[in-house]
Amino acid sequence: MNNTYTHLALAAMLLASPSAVANKSAPQADTAATAQAARPANPLNDAMLAMHREWQEKAGADAQLLQLLRNFPDNWSATTQAKLVTIFGTSEPLSVVRTQPAPGKEHFAVRQSGANVAAPNGQHYLFSPLLATFETSDKGRQLTASGDWKMLNITIGADNLLLLGLDHASVQRQASNGNWYGKSRNRMGLAQIAIAGSPTLRLEEIRFDTHHLRGKQFDELRYTGGVHKTSMAGVDIDDFRFGMRIVKFDGNGYAALKKNMARLQSQAGNGAQQATAMLEQVQQFTMKTINAGATIVIDELGASYRGHRASLKGQIGFNTLNERDVVRSESVADKLHIRLDIRLPLPLIQEISQVIGRHLGRSDARQIGDQLVSKLVADGYASIVKHELRTTLRLEQKKFSLNGKFFSQLPPPAKPSDDAAAAEERLVSPIKIAQRCPPFIYPADAPRSYATASFQVGTDGQARWASMVDSSGSAALDAAILTSVSACAWMPATYRGAAVAVTQLETFGDDPRARPAMP
Repeated sequence: MNNTYTHLALAAMLLASPSAVANKSAPQADTAATAQAARPANPLNDAMLAMHREWQEKAGADAQLLQLLRNFPDNWSATTQAKLVTIFGTSEPLSVVRTQPAPGKEHFAVRQSGANVAAPNGQHYLFSPLLATFETSDKGRQLTASGDWKMLNITIGADNLLLLGLDHASVQRQASNGNWYGKSRNRMGLAQIAIAGSPTLRLEEIRFDTHHLRGKQFDELRYTGGVHKTSMAGVDIDDFRFGMRIVKFDGNGYAALKKNMARLQSQAGNGAQQATAMLEQVQQFTMKTINAGATIVIDELGASYRGHRASLKGQIGFNTLNERDVVRSESVADKLHIRLDIRLPLPLIQEISQVIGRHLGRSDARQIGDQLVSKLVADGYASIVKHELRTTLRLEQKKFSLNGKFFSQLPPPAKPSDDAAAAEERLVSPIKIAQRCPPFIYPADAPRSYATASFQVGTDGQARWASMVDSSGSAALDAAILTSVSACAWMPATYRGAAVAVTQLETFGDDPRARPAMP
């Protein structure tokens, strides 16, 4: 149900200060000091929250969405009206029109006026009208909702947040346990975040969908979405997509939790005691849900960079928790178990290595990336399949493994050192001597394909023990690659000033995005 409520309260929640939002759900302490501390820092927050408080008072402290809509105030107090006129130019910036198109059905049309407000504290808010509709049927047990918000622009000093084209649609049905089940669809045309001194982050065509399914014993929560294009500092990430599920979710327990939280919030008494009681309820629900087998399943998590797509799939769960575990975060981490299947295209690894190298001023960044891949493959921590580096990461009983091989411990942190000492300790990658590499002759009728060869560059600079770790699919092309690799001369790698032998990986392909291209 939260998805449909979001668009109705979006303006108030986004524009309210953090302390004011927190006070919306926290137990209220009946003291003048608390009221003063919670007072918003600008007149827009003040007006929005004053309106919200009066609405909540009429509908009831624990009122849900439909109760709020049915109990919209006929008018606001004189004090609140004065605040609204100052901001919106009208005492009625929010309207809720209720009609009954047929027996057992209700229709609500909600409109929040736009505003252009410069607050005394240096903040500036500009937003368009927010429109939403809610339609119930089956005596309020089914709800269809839609919402539209064209623009929100918030400037705080030199920082700016711009949101364009927010859109929501959902169809949900309330079950006997009080939970709402169904689907929601959320879209945003653009989100742009500009923070002084940092590159602007730009997200285009954002989507986020949810589906709450009810089962005989457990519920399932499904989340899917993505970003068409993410841009920052000249780097574009394309087609980010995610899909995940929470399986074996205790829906009945969640419904009971919400009822208990509402009961505790409505009780008069010491605010700290109420907060403690509410936290205990959440901890108990968390423990019971995890012990029932609730698991996060990652069906898809991936993105593309310059045409190369990286992906991850897997699941995250917990071993049995007890009451001591849920109050100690380190104990929860100890019970965590993870399995992630990771796929990274070799050209993508080379691209990323070059980007990192440019930022660090390293001309040998690509070779370092190749050496890392070579080391992972040679030691059995990963494999190369179809031009991808593939591995499975597991965490079980505080032990990490890659590709089935366990790490006894993480490498110790590097000790601080001056530049000269660091250069002495650093492995310097081998450098190909282009003048001593014969031209590559592409076999006739060979397919245009990626391929990866492994070889060792000896202390004498000669390449030896060449082999294919990822075949091109053509015996003739593989043979030509191995011949070319073996014929090249190199300046050997060095460590502490002495030549050392290292294993290299080299990816071949005629696509200009591949690095390196065919010689």
